[in-house]
Amino acid sequence: DWDSYTDTQKSFMNDHFYIFSGLFGMVQPLTLIPNYKLKMNVLSLNFVWKESITKALKDEDIIIDLLPQVHRKAYKPNKDNVITVDFQITNKGKKSAAGHFGKAVKGEFIRYIAENNITDIEGFSGFEYEGFKWDGTSFVKENS
Repeated sequence: DWDSYTDTQKSFMNDHFYIFSGLFGMVQPLTLIPNYKLKMNVLSLNFVWKESITKALKDEDIIIDLLPQVHRKAYKPNKDNVITVDFQITNKGKKSAAGHFGKAVKGEFIRYIAENNITDIEGFSGFEYEGFKWDGTSFVKENS
């Protein structure tokens, strides 16, 4: 819901977020692109973009990776500066990916980051949505 963000929040997101695109590679939130349908895993686009995206990200101090698995293949993370964040559901002691519901949680988490100018994982613990809580490595929802 981009229109609901303030100009300050949009600017923060543009300065701190990148979006992986199957057609355009890596773009910032304020980059104007046409509406299109081309998934990252079509035509092995994750491999097409891998070198250029990896190079573009190599000097970042820290990368908080909220990508779905297919997009994670579009760059080679430097283990020293990448924190991979997953959204999981624990059911009867077994963890699994939050799947489609995870997209809604991730969207709310991104809003939380923009509203609170979060730039490191220390601020993650303040976020909770629909039972998802930060456990130090992932956002987990406990189902009984």
